[in-house]
Amino acid sequence: MSYMHMDIRSLRHVIALARERNFTRAAERVHLTQPALSRSIQTLEEKLQLKIFDRDRGSVHLTAVGQDFVLRAESLLREMDDFEQVMARIASGDDGEVRFGMAPLPAKALLPQLAQELLSSDSKLRWQAEVQTARDLLALLLDEKIEFFVCAEEQLPANAPVDQLTLASFPISFVVRNGHPLLAEALPAASRQFPVIATGHFGASSYRGFPADWRDHLEQPPRLVTSDYGLLTRLTQTTDAVWPISWLAVANELRSGQLCLLPGTEGEAAVSFRMVCYTLKQRSLSPAAQQLLQRLQREMAQLLQD
Repeated sequence: MSYMHMDIRSLRHVIALARERNFTRAAERVHLTQPALSRSIQTLEEKLQLKIFDRDRGSVHLTAVGQDFVLRAESLLREMDDFEQVMARIASGDDGEVRFGMAPLPAKALLPQLAQELLSSDSKLRWQAEVQTARDLLALLLDEKIEFFVCAEEQLPANAPVDQLTLASFPISFVVRNGHPLLAEALPAASRQFPVIATGHFGASSYRGFPADWRDHLEQPPRLVTSDYGLLTRLTQTTDAVWPISWLAVANELRSGQLCLLPGTEGEAAVSFRMVCYTLKQRSLSPAAQQLLQRLQREMAQLLQD
């Protein structure tokens, strides 16, 4: 006989009878008629080829084997109940682990607030966030080490086996230190150019759409390219470098006055690009990952409104 075919309900029936020592009361406890409960336990004993209860007129007693059976059945049912509760929390997105990735820009703009919300909540959810380049994140996705990742559009090979979801449009602005010469009413001499620092390729075509009066003051190509946002922030604050970046990634520095937007690169004048979520083609996200994506979209919408 295969013990894998034991019915969980039958175990509950045995435990009820073991506690009540009376068929009528045990039947009421499990919402059965007394004959139905008696058949359930008898069927289980026959399947197991074990005698769990000794019965005589008016009394029911556990056998020695039955006592061991009940102890193990109670332990199993506790584990089953725990399992059901954990699965329910996972289904609701409140438990488990989400492994995901972000390119440096969305990570700088979104992760601090999201992490603060996670740590301030009662959720048992755990995150594993990878902050890397788009191509490195694609490798992690293909190896199924992350469920999804977020980066700017058009950074992956055209044949990458992924599905994509547009989350929001991120504005691109030019950021400089407070007091930068390009913020003055009278711009510097036309011959003076300022170094550009960037997080990725930012060629001549990337300058289109921005005001020509100061655009000609920018060096091409960038003098420094790095994914170290801390370094780029410090250099922009302490030198005359110009940083093309989404203001969403430096919102705190802008609010504090440490950094400023060049005129004509904010609001409706700003050039924008799409921020995209990539997942493996035809793969389902876990409930927790789906909830995290919804949080990301809400966070982006809130930032853009502010």
